[in-house]
Amino acid sequence: MASNEIVAYIKNQLNAGFSEDEIRAALRGQDWPENEINEAFNVTRGFAPSAPKTLKEEKIGKATAGFVLSFLGGILIFINSLLARFLPSVIDFLSQLDIFRIISGDFFVNSLGIADTLWLLGIALGVIIIIASVIVYKPGKERIGGIVVLILSLISLVSISGFFAGSMFGIIGGILAMAKK
Repeated sequence: MASNEIVAYIKNQLNAGFSEDEIRAALRGQDWPENEINEAFNVTRGFAPSAPKTLKEEKIGKATAGFVLSFLGGILIFINSLLARFLPSVIDFLSQLDIFRIISGDFFVNSLGIADTLWLLGIALGVIIIIASVIVYKPGKERIGGIVVLILSLISLVSISGFFAGSMFGIIGGILAMAKK
């Protein structure tokens, strides 16, 4: 940690119009160690000295629960979309179940005639949600990532791409990310 004496000296010399190189040369002439000089200049610039972060301190502030749920939701939406395209017999079987028709909105898909193209939307939503979930895990980017995950998960829920669980995981994950949890 830089001493108050050297910080005050640097501030006075800068206010007097001396350049940083001139001040550094004067401090070296007074036998100040280079690391203390650098640290004192950082303090005068408003950069507080920072100790190395421990693993526990680094995890604080990351939206881990939001990341995990968002990532899982994106994976489920992506996988369901692939299943809808490449395993139609599975979807046909599931669509025969009354509970699946209610949850997935199968009636709306078939009546609008867009069932064949929804898998593309689901794949796109799944990939973008996965990318946004990675953004959620970066400190300072939780809110924007959470908003993207939340909006796309709601679109996935309405567009019937991603099981019900994938959309729900995404919605909950997006909310947790915005709350930085």
